[in-house]
Amino acid sequence: MDFLFLLPIVVFLGMPLGLLLAWMAKEELRPGRKWIKLFRRLLLLSLSLLSVYFLFKHSTPLVGVVGVASGIVTAVALNIFKHAAKQRFNYDYLFLGLLMAAAFASLKGAQLLVFSVLLFLYGLPFSSSVFLNSKKRCWKLTASHAALFFPPLLFLFLGELAAIGFGLAAIHLLVKVRG
Repeated sequence: MDFLFLLPIVVFLGMPLGLLLAWMAKEELRPGRKWIKLFRRLLLLSLSLLSVYFLFKHSTPLVGVVGVASGIVTAVALNIFKHAAKQRFNYDYLFLGLLMAAAFASLKGAQLLVFSVLLFLYGLPFSSSVFLNSKKRCWKLTASHAALFFPPLLFLFLGELAAIGFGLAAIHLLVKVRG
């Protein structure tokens, strides 16, 4: 457990590894597009349901309600801004960083490991879809997603209140499963 601080880095490496796999198997991406999308949605659904479960299990009901309410407000605001913006941008890794911070602060042992594996696995289909949509800019997008993923880890300084990240991210990810 001495190397636990490396866990967020390993989790984020799912995205570059997914880009590498997509680059190596370019001809398999087009026929497998629907399966990649299904796998991504299943991972989002499982992450969001686990987030809501852990939010209410590892925090007081007030923190749970605040987390879910702030998640709803954030999801609505991002949907409004997404439709108003000229260039679309995916904020998934911002919320995955929040999930990582909340999991790091609240979970121990096997629960943290399962959650981290799900976050790592999400990087594989996410980066495959990024590679399909923009082959030339995929590494630049990876750098911008890294810039979104790591700053939410500062939530760890909030201690017990870092569990609010579960609610924030869960609602956003549930909205992403739908769309």
